[in-house]
Amino acid sequence: MVGPFPSGAPAIFASATARLGIPTELCAVLGDDPFGRLIRDRLELDGVDVSGVVIHPKRPTAVAFVAYRSTGERSFVFHVREAAAAKLRPSDLGDRPEHANWLHISGSSLALGPSLAGTTIQAVRRAKLAGKRVSVDPNIRAEASSRSVMTSIRSVVRQADVVFSSEGELDALGFDEADLLGAGAVVCTTLAAKGARVRYGEIDVHVPAPRVSTRHTREWPLALPRAPSGRPTTSNVPLRRAATHWVRRQEPTGE
Repeated sequence: MVGPFPSGAPAIFASATARLGIPTELCAVLGDDPFGRLIRDRLELDGVDVSGVVIHPKRPTAVAFVAYRSTGERSFVFHVREAAAAKLRPSDLGDRPEHANWLHISGSSLALGPSLAGTTIQAVRRAKLAGKRVSVDPNIRAEASSRSVMTSIRSVVRQADVVFSSEGELDALGFDEADLLGAGAVVCTTLAAKGARVRYGEIDVHVPAPRVSTRHTREWPLALPRAPSGRPTTSNVPLRRAATHWVRRQEPTGE
């Protein structure tokens, strides 16, 4: 693949699920500017249903700058609170939370302005009331975190059917992974170069990291992917097959 790429955790997730063949919608707000048009066009090219993407006539598209240290650590500068992304309203969701099979959100949607956070929390509440499944990526960013943001992220993680956390995030949120597993959640923890660990009940699967060449990094509002329904399996064989399939799909075709 070559860029430009849709940016930010929700848009990246939507792009990835769409490219895997899963019907996916994204609810977000973009500015009526070159960045907004670029993101929308790329998402549409990847197969994302962008009917839920609103174009704001006056607000610019949100921007995040990422600085990388030699240790691999990152720091962020966000220009979001006065940008279009933070203006997503509950009315922009339509009836999608009730009709999507699966709602996925990112913690960044709770950290980048009260309006967006309120819309995100309402989307989760509506999806759960409708009996839909919810997955959450805590996506904690020190530059955008506060006590209220961490409280909001904890609240949605408690309601999640699947938690996609980076190593150390659950500890930072004060969660014991065993409690989430005991509540019936699937916990997928990314472990950087060590791959990922997927746990559900007594199932514990390690997914090795694919060998890739780093070309681009990308960061960016609320995602509402829609996936086929299906409860987690009680056998680890399908989980292993799914993990292997995912890794193979992610391997570079050559460089």
